[in-house]
Amino acid sequence: MNKKTLVIKFGGTSVASKSALLNVVKIIKSHEDTNLCVVLSAIGATQERGKVTDALINLRTSGDKKILHELRKRHHDIIDECIKDRKCREDAKNEIEGIISKIDECIDAPVCPLECFGERMSVQVVCYLLKDKGFDVSYVDACDVVHFINGNPYFQKIIDSSGLIKKKMKTGKIVITEGFIANENGKMACMNRGGSDQTATLIGEAIGADEVIIYSDRDGILTADPRIVKNAGTVCEISYSEAEEMAGHGAKIIYPKILEPLKGSSIPVIIKNTFRPGHNGTRIVPVAKNKGVKCITMVEQQHISIHNPSMIGTDGFLAKVFASIESDVDVVISGNPIIGYTTSGDVKHGDDLSEFGDIRQQRVHTIAVVGEEVENNPLVLSKIAKCLADVNLEIEFISHDRQSAAIYFGIKENDKTDVLLNMLHKALIE
Repeated sequence: MNKKTLVIKFGGTSVASKSALLNVVKIIKSHEDTNLCVVLSAIGATQERGKVTDALINLRTSGDKKILHELRKRHHDIIDECIKDRKCREDAKNEIEGIISKIDECIDAPVCPLECFGERMSVQVVCYLLKDKGFDVSYVDACDVVHFINGNPYFQKIIDSSGLIKKKMKTGKIVITEGFIANENGKMACMNRGGSDQTATLIGEAIGADEVIIYSDRDGILTADPRIVKNAGTVCEISYSEAEEMAGHGAKIIYPKILEPLKGSSIPVIIKNTFRPGHNGTRIVPVAKNKGVKCITMVEQQHISIHNPSMIGTDGFLAKVFASIESDVDVVISGNPIIGYTTSGDVKHGDDLSEFGDIRQQRVHTIAVVGEEVENNPLVLSKIAKCLADVNLEIEFISHDRQSAAIYFGIKENDKTDVLLNMLHKALIE
């Protein structure tokens, strides 16, 4: 019987403390009968200390060597707390010293990606912790496997390079590697923040994994922000397209690009909680069994609209408008003689669109009602309209189409949106 092949990714909070790391050991122990590749983030925030990646960014900006001494102490402390065997402790600390020295050399080098060294250090901590616990572990440098070109994954080269991981798995070893790190033009480069999740799915696709499991400090994908909606619960199963909509509109637990590598192979992604591994979490699959509304998200954005009757029948008008926008565009709203878009960041100075018509800009809450087939379900639209009427709120825009797994609408910033979100959740999900 062939062993199951898994890629498991642990986020920053999963490796930030002794108790968290011991949970990591238990989870890996529970998958001993599989071919296993473990992807790690840098050490995350605790009540006493911030994220290691943030500290490295601060180090580059400030050049303050005290940060370097604190990073050394933090990793040495966690090694002393978790690893019992003296030789494993010494070897782990020697590895950390080597990385700290490399960071010191790179502080003033403008092309050296300091942010990547957090993963370098967390991998060594976990490697020696697992060796201390009796696991047969082999480290693989992410730069030997995860290749990028022009800031994007070089899929074929990743597949070709993944033989290194598969070869080690065949000998029964647990493979450990870094997230967030890529090889671009032969040099170490940082992926976008959150990119460790993408590392896991890129490797999962390349080695033909049966599942990719992403562990964080949450039970999975929630039906709404629990800070706003008290009855928010965990979504048991969600489709690729639904997850992508959520990732792009406020569901921070999902990195937007994680599913991109998997669409050709339909590998499930499971989101689970390191601190509650018995919880089923959320399964992300190509096609979910249940349709209908899965979750409701809300993000604060800028809404920019352009009014110009002359755009009607003018060839290339939209192309010229969007070629002039430097901000990240989220939702696009189009309808003669007004077009508009939303952006989650600040509108950039280069976005001077006055030549295209009368410009209106305002802060909005963009609400996404996410679920396959919601866009052609009149009951969903009816319930949304009723909730808006009951709270006496007007929408600034609405956007949906039959290819989308969500309906988007914008509400001008006010103090009633939290009430609206609870009403929508009750009407559409509970």
